[in-house]
Amino acid sequence: MYYANVIVKGEKQNKGLVMRRLYNNIKSLKKAVSQSLLDKPQDVEEVVVLRHYESKPDSIHGYYNWDGEKLVLNKGIEPFFHNVIYGRR
Repeated sequence: MYYANVIVKGEKQNKGLVMRRLYNNIKSLKKAVSQSLLDKPQDVEEVVVLRHYESKPDSIHGYYNWDGEKLVLNKGIEPFFHNVIYGRR
């Protein structure tokens, strides 16, 4: 199960929208987040997609950039290291 944290530029302490609804796969999550951002346009810094687990802490699945039409995976940021740093693995 997946959910997203949308970080908006200019927000204090990088707090943003959190898509707390859990989605079964990345495709459905990306579609829902994209539709939400198209309906209510915002200046998005990045979208962090997290994977929810029942028995262990949630882990970061990936970082995405918003190009105005869709989410694009940012391959320059490795989520594994962030998961280790934040104790998610």
